[in-house]
Amino acid sequence: MSKYKKSYYNYYFNYNNNTVIFNTLTGQISKLEGPEIALFNCNTSAYKPESLNSEKEKELLYKGMILNCEVDERKIIEKNYLDYINNNELFLIILPTEQCNLRCIYCYEKFTKGSMTIDLQKSVISFLEKKLENYKALYISWFGGEPLLAIDVIESMSKEIIALCKEKNVTYYAGITTNGTLLNEKNFKLLLNARVYDYQITLDGCQETHDNQRVDMSGEGTFSKIYNNLLIMKSFKDNFGVILRTNIGVETEISVNSYIDKIYMDFGNDTRFKLHLVAIADLTGELKSTIDLCDTSHLFPFYNYARSKGIDFNYYKSLYKPGGMICYAANPNSFVIGSDGNIYKCTVAFEEEVNNVGKLENGKLNCINRKLCLWNNNGFETSEKCKYCKFLPICFGKFCPLEKIIHHEEPCPPFKKYIERYFKLF
Repeated sequence: MSKYKKSYYNYYFNYNNNTVIFNTLTGQISKLEGPEIALFNCNTSAYKPESLNSEKEKELLYKGMILNCEVDERKIIEKNYLDYINNNELFLIILPTEQCNLRCIYCYEKFTKGSMTIDLQKSVISFLEKKLENYKALYISWFGGEPLLAIDVIESMSKEIIALCKEKNVTYYAGITTNGTLLNEKNFKLLLNARVYDYQITLDGCQETHDNQRVDMSGEGTFSKIYNNLLIMKSFKDNFGVILRTNIGVETEISVNSYIDKIYMDFGNDTRFKLHLVAIADLTGELKSTIDLCDTSHLFPFYNYARSKGIDFNYYKSLYKPGGMICYAANPNSFVIGSDGNIYKCTVAFEEEVNNVGKLENGKLNCINRKLCLWNNNGFETSEKCKYCKFLPICFGKFCPLEKIIHHEEPCPPFKKYIERYFKLF
């Protein structure tokens, strides 16, 4: 007769006098009510019944919270990771220019390089002509600098890339990270025609705080220009998505609630616009501004206020799926192509020598394998810290390879530290 055990990867939360179980290996959630709580006894790892009789027990078995004693969960994790790195999806972050029209006070970029040459654009296309047959999907993320300063590059390359994907029967996705100042009606139409449907645009709170931090090259604020462009985007009926990234530091906290009120009033009824709150961090250790950094825990009063207004954060659920918090820089199939052809793994450390992993030349990625290994093989494979972590199936110890390379210690996602508080947002 089969014997059963509880999954090692169960998290338990108390919620409204019930117990919620979240399993990181399956991404499943279940709720225990009344006598079910005593039946499961969350305080022990053993599960004594040799047969599962109740409907709740069968549900827990189906969701991976109860297992046959013979199941080796570690092997499931290893298989899941192999499936992740062998998913035949290519992810390219392309910098059409490394110049920017803003000078945000916390920015880490140097703006020493210009736009991609025509020869380099041809080299990217040549690389894809040779490699796309090995993949089932391609995701292009346009980045910078400010990528819309080189929108002509985005337009011309997109046409060729889309045609290539069609020819080779490869699914194509595209997104862009932009400061939004140049995202006027003309440019937005052009991007939609180029099948750019995912947008990340930053607003640092209300106009006063935003204009103190995100200024143009003459020192002028940019809030009104960006906000007007967002309203123009909203007037379109097309199917696209916008992440409104809001960087929050100690100095800006006082005005966040007013900002949330404004966002809800103008975008709360449009599900294409999602609010994303971010604590400003000094990822490279070179922040020169006077801004005060803020811990992720400072965000929860604003999350709760936004929830009370009717803004939901349900899209965060996707982060808690198995593999949902692996950094793109740890993905062996992910590369950043600089405007000069340099190849990187990470977009927040262009000046770090270890991040420059090769060069795109004549349609070929010439990469330095010893550097790639630092980014690709630096998680649970070699980490004692990660080995027995219940959060392992979600991040595989690969939440931020840059931080590990620089500080020689595996960083944990703030989503792990505050997991119960994030779950209550859902």
